[in-house]
Amino acid sequence: MLDEHGDWWARREVRPGKNPPPHYVPLSVDETTGKTMGWEPIGQSAFAKFHAEALGNEQRRAGTYELVGPKINGNPESTEAHELVSHHDAETLDAPRDLDGLRDWLLAHPQFEGIVWHHPDGRMAKLKRRDFA
Repeated sequence: MLDEHGDWWARREVRPGKNPPPHYVPLSVDETTGKTMGWEPIGQSAFAKFHAEALGNEQRRAGTYELVGPKINGNPESTEAHELVSHHDAETLDAPRDLDGLRDWLLAHPQFEGIVWHHPDGRMAKLKRRDFA
């Protein structure tokens, strides 16, 4: 995430009973798993090197981005270099909305980690392909 001050943050999950990293900003807790979701400064993230490669000299607007590339999640996008893809500009998918249809669609499209739904009030929900393993 690039915030309105020009600072970059990495999404981070903290498991129950574990200490959050320094300068961690918690957002929510998953009631089922107990994991805390939040942001940590990109410089202390395990992905800082790849983020720096992807950043280059391009100007970017505040918002959230997906880091993709050869060293990220097995590179399902098949990119040759690390890139930042704005969630604002993300592809709108025409996927089924029923459980069986979503499972079949995600398993048939290995280039997608999952699908995120965005509600007008800011809430989001994500269904990952691995949820069907």
